[in-house]
Amino acid sequence: MDNKENESQVTETIKNRRAYILSPTNLLFRTLDRDVDFSDVKVIDFKKKITLRVVITAMVATIIGIFLLFRTPIGKGGIWTIAFIFSYAWAIYITSFRTPTGDFKYSYIPVIPRYFNKHARNISTRSVASLYSLEKLFNLEDQDFSDGYLHFKDGEIGELVEVTGMASRLMFLEDQDVVINDVISFYRAINDQCTIIFDTVSSPQRVASQVAYTDEQLANLNPIFKDGPLEDLLKRQRNVLTDFVGKRFETIRQYMIIKSRSEEELYRIEDILNNQIMNTAFLKTGRIVDEPEEIKEYFKNFYGMDLVNED
Repeated sequence: MDNKENESQVTETIKNRRAYILSPTNLLFRTLDRDVDFSDVKVIDFKKKITLRVVITAMVATIIGIFLLFRTPIGKGGIWTIAFIFSYAWAIYITSFRTPTGDFKYSYIPVIPRYFNKHARNISTRSVASLYSLEKLFNLEDQDFSDGYLHFKDGEIGELVEVTGMASRLMFLEDQDVVINDVISFYRAINDQCTIIFDTVSSPQRVASQVAYTDEQLANLNPIFKDGPLEDLLKRQRNVLTDFVGKRFETIRQYMIIKSRSEEELYRIEDILNNQIMNTAFLKTGRIVDEPEEIKEYFKNFYGMDLVNED
């Protein structure tokens, strides 16, 4: 008896539940834009969705068209009747169907005359004014970086750190959980006295060390091999590194910018990063970028322009 009573209570609860219909999130959607189901119609296979607007417009337009053809001089035949039928069908089409962007097709009609003006065919998406200097874009106080720090206009000081993470889509689920937990612990260790910005930059491969090693080989080459095949091979190797590998081969690097009010806070974050690299699965490597030229190269790769002061 208890089971039957419970089942009856559940059935009564389900019956008393309210049914809700979620309206579409598209603001261009109207009630007339709902699809009409013609699956029961076996005569014609409707491959394209037909909306309620199309059905109502077609019915009203058909009635009006029959009236115009049989009750007005338009239906007397001839070329004017044929022109009317094609024009009338085209008017129904542009007032019933929408473009891929959701606009009605008739909205393109006012734009057609403007297209004949060549200057109106292009739309400028950027200003033609001179470029702002980088400090106005990134809020940098100076562009010298001689001390290895980033100085911001709001008084904060920052460091640029190149990092390599351990996370990968190829990891097992348990390894992914370990990485996620270590990342959570990293953010918990950081207080609200600092700001961390992550950037991903695509730039050419660094070949400076390989080029320097090749130059050293050329300088220390035995005089016996001077002006011979070995020297030509080393020169070709250097040209490949500088002109091909160092320009055409790009690599992805990830950077972390640490912003804080004091250097002591930066030192504290450095200790946390060092602990993350040595003892956790969050970061694999980390390197503080303190060379001025390398910092400038980072901003150049990120913004696609040189660091220049322009007033």
